[in-house]
Amino acid sequence: MNYLQKTIDEMVEFTLCIGSLDCGYDCINIKKKSSSNIKVNVVDKKSDYLGSMTEEDFEKFKKKLFKYVKNWKLTYNNIDVLDGIKWSVDIVGTTTNISFSGCNKYPLNWRSFFRFAKGSKLTSTIK
Repeated sequence: MNYLQKTIDEMVEFTLCIGSLDCGYDCINIKKKSSSNIKVNVVDKKSDYLGSMTEEDFEKFKKKLFKYVKNWKLTYNNIDVLDGIKWSVDIVGTTTNISFSGCNKYPLNWRSFFRFAKGSKLTSTIK
């Protein structure tokens, strides 16, 4: 098993943030405290959302997450663009962590990944 797969298999927290100083940031955080306590927090320019996710949905999320990020590089930077859009994806496992980040450059599947990550709140329940 590779490092990325191990980290996702034992994942207890996922965070995605994207934005700039001028436009603000959107952040998604999913934190597993126990199998019955998985919190979803989404903060964006339009609204805040706090909910929970079932263990089954969390496991589905992890499987899909691996499919999206398995071929990503750790960093993506385009120094020729100066709009300052930065992003980061942090995956915290019980014994390993991994972070991806970028500035003005993204993995090829970024748009579908971002829709997937933002959609994670749709499968959770509001608390």
